[in-house]
Amino acid sequence: MNRTLLLKISLAISLLCVLSGLVLKILLYPISEGIIIISLLSALVFLFVALPEVWSCRTINISEKIMWTVGFFVMMGLTGFLYLIQGRKRVLKAPRAF
Repeated sequence: MNRTLLLKISLAISLLCVLSGLVLKILLYPISEGIIIISLLSALVFLFVALPEVWSCRTINISEKIMWTVGFFVMMGLTGFLYLIQGRKRVLKAPRAF
């Protein structure tokens, strides 16, 4: 599977599942915990694909690598969306370390 497609699908599933899981949790449905777990697993797939891309790039600064990493862990939805729209183009243009 293409990395770009995998990143887009995993981020979309994560965001949709977390939003629907939270709504179902507020409504006290027991299935909400399972949906939130699916969201967490999808977010982990996104992290395992995006973080090696960021850290293997040679041309961006270490401070920018740290910024992307902290952003992924603190605000996954917003940072993931920004990475796919804007940041990934710069990271993929750069030569990789491996």
